[in-house]
Amino acid sequence: GLRRLFAGSAKRFVPLVSNPHVPFSGIAIERLTAALGLLGRHTLIVDAADSSPLPGEAAAFELAACVELLTPQVSYLAARGLPMRHVNTHGSSARLLDELVAAAPQADVVLVHASAADLARLFTRRAVRPLLLAGDHPESVKHAYLSLKILVQRCRWMRSELLLVAAPHSPRL
Repeated sequence: GLRRLFAGSAKRFVPLVSNPHVPFSGIAIERLTAALGLLGRHTLIVDAADSSPLPGEAAAFELAACVELLTPQVSYLAARGLPMRHVNTHGSSARLLDELVAAAPQADVVLVHASAADLARLFTRRAVRPLLLAGDHPESVKHAYLSLKILVQRCRWMRSELLLVAAPHSPRL
């Protein structure tokens, strides 16, 4: 599935809906970027979740200065609060996506990890398929379902994917 999804040479955006009830979500993101790296794709992780670090002060002037190169295939931008800083009079933060592409021109994939509300602001009028994070316990699944409802109501996205983060021996898996 990843080969087909990322076969083209255009920049791809992957909206990853954050979920505070998923322990070790960072490991899931790491594995996603590793899989993309095996496909020869450079990934920029834009971490705008409520639990992520605040961006550096330079983010107000130049995002490129805040992008960290983690590996030859992965760059990282701490971006908590950035979608709200870029809201226009129509409630959209879509111009931030263009700034992210300019800040990391080497990135083939821009993985945006944020809340459903922030993703709705960022990806207005874009046809994307969000990736929902959930754990193997009820609170996590409820949060993922609520996030999906927000995205359907605000963006009319009727298709999504679910990434279930669970231990291999979990009885609910």
